[in-house]
Amino acid sequence: MVAAIPTARDSGEVAQHQFDRSDAALIGHYWDADGNQTSPLAISLLDRTGRIIPLAPAAATLLAEADIWSSPIVFDGHYALVVKGEVIPGPTYTAIARYLALDLTSGKVTVLLSATNLPPSPASGLDGPPPSVDMTPMGTTGDGAVARIMVAHVAIDGQSIEGRAYFEIDLASLRVSGPHSLPNVAPLAMSADGRYIGWTDGQLHIRDLTTGAETTVSGAPYSNEAAHGGIRFSPDDAYVLLEGYGKESMGFAVFDRSSGRLMQSIAVSEPDEPNADVPVWWTDGHTVVFQSLGAPSGHRIEVVSGAVADYAAELGVPVMMLG
Repeated sequence: MVAAIPTARDSGEVAQHQFDRSDAALIGHYWDADGNQTSPLAISLLDRTGRIIPLAPAAATLLAEADIWSSPIVFDGHYALVVKGEVIPGPTYTAIARYLALDLTSGKVTVLLSATNLPPSPASGLDGPPPSVDMTPMGTTGDGAVARIMVAHVAIDGQSIEGRAYFEIDLASLRVSGPHSLPNVAPLAMSADGRYIGWTDGQLHIRDLTTGAETTVSGAPYSNEAAHGGIRFSPDDAYVLLEGYGKESMGFAVFDRSSGRLMQSIAVSEPDEPNADVPVWWTDGHTVVFQSLGAPSGHRIEVVSGAVADYAAELGVPVMMLG
């Protein structure tokens, strides 16, 4: 440890929702001490050099209106990719979701992708939930150069996408390409190189998009119905991590990607309590960094040997990859 930087956050706040390949992390409190949403959000940007930069008021205001839990990807030190949705009333309700590049230091917004629900839902008043758009960030490529966003059953630029597909955003030019089709299964996660996808339906499935070969793991100790199923591929695709709910506690399990063999199963909290942090892969491809609820320190586990080492509690929970 070179230095410890005190920040006004804890493991239940927004910093746990970063993708591994972000250039920086959003830190700070989403709620105040009384459980009310702070306005504007008391959030700052923590970059790789250790600098903490307060967000522009306009950027904080937009984050308060956006889906901040969809793992915002921070790039170029001061831009964040976020999903913002709205429902437009009328003879039929129309849901719109936009994928935005937000300049955190100025509040400037660039719309990268805009999708509407397909088909429009009839007005239903209080008889049913309002329509929504399924738009889910899928992380970045291994080099952090390209971000991916998944959509399902939407209309984009006049084109109907009946099943699931993803778009790619070049983070240097903000050029958008796609759609690229995906199997119509959910929740869905993708490896950093775009070769493998994983999903759960009581079992864990892993499919090679290049060859079509599929591995199915029965009896996984944890399950997760979140947007990406709690699934994270290791940087080299050798292993798959599944984080979620078990019979007696929350935790995560690590499997060999090619054979489906269970490598490690780690319980990290009491039943029905959230993990103190989403586990993340370290840059060596076979070590997972995580923190247990109420533990005095964080941990890292080598998935082959099962060796566990602790790290200083003052470092807080892991929130981003610095590889």
